Amino acid sequence: MTTLPTLESVLQIDFGRTGNSEPYLDHGWSEPADRLTRMVGPSSSLTIDLPDAADGALFLQIKVSTVPRDAGAHHAQRLRVILNDFEIADHEITHPVTLTDYVPPEAVADSSILQVVLAHPARVSAAGGTEAPDSAVALAVHTMRILRVTDQPTRGLPDHDAPAPPPLREMLLDFESLGEGPAFARFRRQQGVRPLDLLQGGHAPLADWLTLLDEDFAVLTAEGAIRATATAPREGEATWSVSVDGLALHYDTGMTVAARKPAAVEAREQARLAIAARRLRHTLAAGNKLLLFQQDKPVSDDQMIPLLAAVQDRGPNTILWVTPAEPGHPAGSVEVLMNGLLRGYVGPGVQEGAWAGWTQMCRLAWRSWRAMTGGIPQESQAA
Repeated sequence: MTTLPTLESVLQIDFGRTGNSEPYLDHGWSEPADRLTRMVGPSSSLTIDLPDAADGALFLQIKVSTVPRDAGAHHAQRLRVILNDFEIADHEITHPVTLTDYVPPEAVADSSILQVVLAHPARVSAAGGTEAPDSAVALAVHTMRILRVTDQPTRGLPDHDAPAPPPLREMLLDFESLGEGPAFARFRRQQGVRPLDLLQGGHAPLADWLTLLDEDFAVLTAEGAIRATATAPREGEATWSVSVDGLALHYDTGMTVAARKPAAVEAREQARLAIAARRLRHTLAAGNKLLLFQQDKPVSDDQMIPLLAAVQDRGPNTILWVTPAEPGHPAGSVEVLMNGLLRGYVGPGVQEGAWAGWTQMCRLAWRSWRAMTGGIPQESQAA
């Protein structure tokens, strides 16, 4: 039987008042609040008996947030993550975030106990140095879980029972872009498919997608969060670009500066983003689209784990991670990395000559997706 690396959650701890954290907590914790427990003092610790199933490659995932010291103020906080005396990460926390850190095998070798120490001895100043904390409370933990990757049976791979892909335009309706960059949007438009994706071919780094998924896209509907900025014209008239406060994501609306006032653009795009986010929630819950993810900056395999976990928390989803072609992986090829994670390779540029590689990659990825899931995607709607 065919096996593939598979990501799963083997333990989840909820730090809210009605959660299950009490048996795990040692020192350095406040009384639990509705959805979190605050860390007190220079460090907070807990002890976890690893489940019998916790073999394979392990990741520790923690959702944390800063606690305001002054009304309306949030200071950056340093957080060191130490497991069984091995420091596995050193983070700077500036906003609510879900951290995902790889657990090296030596940290859990010959031990069924995981002693977790979260050290937060000082806050980070605006100048980049550290300051002695002026309050005993620095950070709060919402949830913690242990993820593992192990080989598990899969339904099959494309060389087995996968169906042939449908015609290209029809097939592309089964893709949803979590995008960064315009290449896939242009490719689909070449085939007569108008994207209905959240960012419509815009740019959003991995960290932004993790924030959007973690916060259920709430930032997109926050009052005053949308900003319209006139772009310098390259060909023809200047257009409005939209960004979101607190995130690096941005996209070109295609609306000309001459035709719309910025306030009208912001109102229109906030309404469109709310509709697109609602549509994406339904798509993720159904798992009926292949999620294409492309980044301008290199991303490692380990960095894809939190994104895969985030989309699979919402439904039976598969990501097609698109990266530049490299030796051994020519443009148009597809590699099956894990259950739910494919890696596709494309050539440089977004000109007409690159579309053959995109076409081949999408067809191979579609077959791999269908072979692994064994399901038939629900009918998609074209604009």
